[in-house]
Amino acid sequence: MTSQPCGRSGRAWAIASLACAFTLLSPTLLAAQEADPALVAEGRTLYTGIALCFACHGVNGRGVPGAGVDLTDDEWLHDDGSFESLVQRILNGVGVQETRSGVIMLPRGGSMITDDQARAVAAYVLSLKSTEMRPRPET
Repeated sequence: MTSQPCGRSGRAWAIASLACAFTLLSPTLLAAQEADPALVAEGRTLYTGIALCFACHGVNGRGVPGAGVDLTDDEWLHDDGSFESLVQRILNGVGVQETRSGVIMLPRGGSMITDDQARAVAAYVLSLKSTEMRPRPET
């Protein structure tokens, strides 16, 4: 019997390989979810409607001075720029202790959106960014 990498052979090696491949593909699958045109379109409708995002971030996402930050630039003020961290930020808001812009955001932007609707809004917000989504550098 021929030994495979990591001392595994046969079925055990195949299962380990599949697990590794799935782990490596997970960010790709997540990126596909956030880029899903239907999810982005739903997020846009929510953003400009019942989610109330436009009130502080502007209809175009460029921010309203003193009310909400620009969502179209390549800077992430409070998170790493990942889809999941943005969903959590929308759900939990930005408190006075953690704001880097001096502006707070109520949980769910002060609206009554569901968790699934927050995911759609996050997909739309990511679509507004001017460059490829990437974590902001550590300072």
